[in-house]
Amino acid sequence: MSSIGVTIAYFYACFVAYRLFKWSDKNANDTTAKKGAIVAPWRKFLSLLGVISSIGFFLLLIVPGSPGFLATPSLIALAIWVAIGAIFFLTKLKSYRAIPKKELDLYILGDYAEEEDGLPPKKEIPSAAITATVASKANK
Repeated sequence: MSSIGVTIAYFYACFVAYRLFKWSDKNANDTTAKKGAIVAPWRKFLSLLGVISSIGFFLLLIVPGSPGFLATPSLIALAIWVAIGAIFFLTKLKSYRAIPKKELDLYILGDYAEEEDGLPPKKEIPSAAITATVASKANK
């Protein structure tokens, strides 16, 4: 049953990476282009490969007759686990929706929460800290 959870997590990570990367810079002026998208066709291809393979792994675990098909007790435990998760999610949904978007972004993203201009907040490093770091590396 843990293999299902790992497969779903792998799918999610690869899908997010696929959405982040772009094939080319053709749509740079397109208003529907995603903010923060990175032009990296090889990485986009690898993330697409990860999405496809995770779907394959998921099907191997779920489709009856496949070599990795989960046994009945595992499927029952998985169904109970999903039901418990759905119940907890639905009971907390109202309180989550009451949190303002800006505050929720801060909770989830921390310092990486986007400002109103769509750019992450800039952190300035004092020049004294840079000088001290460079000096300490030079002394080694």
